[in-house]
Amino acid sequence: MPVHPLEQFLDNVRVPASDVIGEVGRAWPAMMTHLAQERLASAVCNVAHARLVLDEAVAYVRSREAFGSTIAALQRTRFLLADLTTEVATVQAFLDACIAAHVEGELSAVEAAMVKLKSSEVQSTVVDAAVQMHGGLGYMRESKVAQDWMDARVTRLWAGTSEIMREVIGRSVTR
Repeated sequence: MPVHPLEQFLDNVRVPASDVIGEVGRAWPAMMTHLAQERLASAVCNVAHARLVLDEAVAYVRSREAFGSTIAALQRTRFLLADLTTEVATVQAFLDACIAAHVEGELSAVEAAMVKLKSSEVQSTVVDAAVQMHGGLGYMRESKVAQDWMDARVTRLWAGTSEIMREVIGRSVTR
């Protein structure tokens, strides 16, 4: 199988016993004990980024003029911003509940998967809409919103892909 130039494989690596973290051969179970927290942390970043991009998009449409008025004056833009604001507020409320559960030691793996999945999808929706509201400027690599769009894409991959989150959630539903 061809290896991508950015992939790295470590074979026959020796690590001194003093440098071993945890128990040899038990990396997967050790990682799994903190996976819910990692997914929660990912969700925090996703929601914060979505909020930032949404705030910046609002500022942009308030200042950008087309057809004799600001883009913000267009009903389509206001309706879109209403939907996006509602999505961000809804996922923030869920995230807040998950953080409270984590603080109490009660956050389940399924809840962590749900908040990670939903927050990354809301983030993607917000960033994609922000690119659209910026028009051609939004697609130029030099623009901040284009960088935001590129940065947001990876959040549906790390800490478990969206498909893995759906598998975790789906299994809990069908048990």
